Amino acid sequence: ASHLARLERSCAEIGIALPFTLDAIEAAQKQLVERNDLTQGLVYLQITRGVAPRDHAFPPDGVRAALVVTARSGTLAASASLP
Repeated sequence: ASHLARLERSCAEIGIALPFTLDAIEAAQKQLVERNDLTQGLVYLQITRGVAPRDHAFPPDGVRAALVVTARSGTLAASASLP
């Protein structure tokens, strides 16, 4: 929960509105773990400013932030050595 609180605070600091509530993000993470039958692994979560042309400018007003969540089985040490 503290990770999600830090995510919310960090997004607010750089002007990104979370695309979902923290409860919904946590539920999505749990569902990802369950669907992939993970007992040991990593969940990676990324919030972007949204889907827009990649020109390194801020997207126009009205573009909703995007949430990407992935999971990988294995240990932290094994995952850290991957490219």
